[in-house]
Amino acid sequence: MRTLITTAIEGTWLFDRPVVFLDKWCIPHTRQSVVEKMDALVAPPSRFSKNILDTAAAEVDKLDSEMFPLFSRIINNYHSTHHSERFWRIVLGHWFSRSIRLIFNRVCRLDEVINTLPIDSVTAIHNPKYSLATPASVDFVWASNDPRWNCAVYEQIIKHLYPRTIRIEPTMTDELRCYNPPSEKRDRFRAASLLRRFLKAIRKNLCDLTFKLGRPTDALLINTYLPRREEIKLQALLGQFPQISFPAPIQTASIADSEMRKTLGLHLSAKSRTDFQRLASLLLFEMLPVCFLESFAECVRKAEMLPWPSKPDFIFTSNNFDFDELFKVWTAKKTEDGVRYVVGQHGGDYGTNRYNKPTVEEHTSDKFITWGWTDGMEQHTKGFVLTCVGRRQRTSPKGGLLLIEKCRFPMVQIEDANDQFEKYLKDQFHLCEMLNPPIQRKIIVRMKGQWKKTGKNEDVQWRQFNSNIAIDCGQTPLRRLIQRSRIVVHSYDSTGILELLAMNVPMIAFWQDGYDHLRDSALVHYQVLVDAGLVFFTPKATAEKVNKIWDDIPAWWQSSEVQEARKQFCKKYARLSNAPIRDLKQALLS
Repeated sequence: MRTLITTAIEGTWLFDRPVVFLDKWCIPHTRQSVVEKMDALVAPPSRFSKNILDTAAAEVDKLDSEMFPLFSRIINNYHSTHHSERFWRIVLGHWFSRSIRLIFNRVCRLDEVINTLPIDSVTAIHNPKYSLATPASVDFVWASNDPRWNCAVYEQIIKHLYPRTIRIEPTMTDELRCYNPPSEKRDRFRAASLLRRFLKAIRKNLCDLTFKLGRPTDALLINTYLPRREEIKLQALLGQFPQISFPAPIQTASIADSEMRKTLGLHLSAKSRTDFQRLASLLLFEMLPVCFLESFAECVRKAEMLPWPSKPDFIFTSNNFDFDELFKVWTAKKTEDGVRYVVGQHGGDYGTNRYNKPTVEEHTSDKFITWGWTDGMEQHTKGFVLTCVGRRQRTSPKGGLLLIEKCRFPMVQIEDANDQFEKYLKDQFHLCEMLNPPIQRKIIVRMKGQWKKTGKNEDVQWRQFNSNIAIDCGQTPLRRLIQRSRIVVHSYDSTGILELLAMNVPMIAFWQDGYDHLRDSALVHYQVLVDAGLVFFTPKATAEKVNKIWDDIPAWWQSSEVQEARKQFCKKYARLSNAPIRDLKQALLS
């Protein structure tokens, strides 16, 4: 029999028996050579076929719909409130859906390893006072990548699902009480913190003043995804003084009450029908961010102090519906007062991704303005690409190749995000290798700005692959990088594809899973792009296309085949408007 290791353990290893590492991320970099000499196995990664993933996604959606009403009632009872289920969906629906997927993933992973390998014990870093509760929902997303946090999750799963067959052997204790969110911004600007605080206070006061000059019935427009000048035009057309919101992050002073959370979890568990639901009931309340429980009253109080209109005609955002806790609380309360809630499409995947329907924001809004599509929901209203309004994007016919990269996804998905990303990164390296040498010398790899929060080292991996490739870690404005390039290669099905196609900028796309992530209704529209040579599924085919068109990309891009395919696709998923502000006003008021 073997012992399972679920997290990276530094320091002295004292294993008197064979071990199994849950995945290769459980092996500290400093211990790679030691592992090779040990009687150790690394459990193979989980691989989900399309059919299996479809079944799992349907099961997770069913669990979500069954458990959330019960969950919201218990939250209401705890806070002595009578809010609707819609209220709680707006406030914590995204967190809840991610939590169900995360728990499902961790349970499936453990079940797979324990049932295929001879394991009778688990070695874990142990601290009985360690809390899974994060300050806010955005911290929960990044905690999902944290080895220590995941170790505690696995420990709880094993305690509840394998109490008799698997014993837990703590190898060490630690002082850490909870997940600590990244604080690199504070560190980076500490020297200028006084000046920054002064400028921030001035900006906040000016933003608050714009609301004081408005009326109580003015609409709230916040992070609409329109460029600022276009948003000001929209507000003027609505007949209100242009108002500018200032970010209002929630800072929780409370700490998680573990005993109270266990009690709430037991209340939900008593209504559960399966072992998984009972486990999920307990973990949900252990993971619930502090801002929704211990600090919720403070959150409500701060939301009520926001300088926004007291009786807005409507609320419109394209961004704040997920991680802005104060906005969600404020909006949820206004919807109960009868205020219309309108959401604009945030980016890609909407209307096309088979595992992303309907989203919380589609479900909870009174109107959801898409970028051109509809999919059977009464909330859906055809709109256009808000981020492209008033924008023009130039390229350089003699410029380089801009390769747009994704970062390692937070581990809140059903499938194995780490394994997927490793395969993805290898494909990117293969693509660059197969490009002609003159093109290789003109590659700029643009990494997403969030990559630093993943705790991994994609920048190092790129430099080890080819130190001559230029890497932009998110510090240069994307528009400027596109302006220096003759073609953009999107390495995943991204928002940027929709934006560049809409703005008629030379680009091609390359992603690794073919059509697997697409809804059946979207296949015919993406096939148009494939047939026109704008979307590829292998590094070889992508490189061959770039090599072929490199010397005269404008001629290829303006060809009738490419332009007809682009226009046909954009008509469905990336529309533009000749009178965007007028059309948006009509959509908002109708």
